[in-house]
Order: sequence, then C-alpha cells, then structure tokens
Amino acid sequence: MIARAEPSRAVGAPWLVAAFDQILAWIDRSKQRTDLAGLETHALHDLGLSRADLDAECRKHFWQR
Repeated sequence: MIARAEPSRAVGAPWLVAAFDQILAWIDRSKQRTDLAGLETHALHDLGLSRADLDAECRKHFWQR
C-alpha cells in the first residue's frame, strides 16, 4: 500500500502572505500621509516639499503610490 503524503499547509499560502503584506503597506502609506499632513510649513521646507506637494500627496487614496 502506498502511503499518501499529507498536503503541506504552506501550499496556497504565498498569495495570503502577499495580500497581508499589501494591506500592511496600505496601512503604512495611509499613516505616513496623515503624519505628513500634520507637518508645519518650515518642516515641509526642511524636507524639500511645498504645500502644493503636500496637498497632492494627501489627496491620493491609500492604494495609490
């Protein structure tokens, strides 16, 4: 009798890991934009950003790069 190998639990999991990583990236991007929106004008200047740059970045949806 041939013994059947039990299917690995990792089979099919890479897509789940990739989806989880993508969700974490979206959360991080959203938080970064929220933090950026709270910066004062002098801090933006230190970063080399204008208020227009800030507005353009903060108008993006969380899934947009």
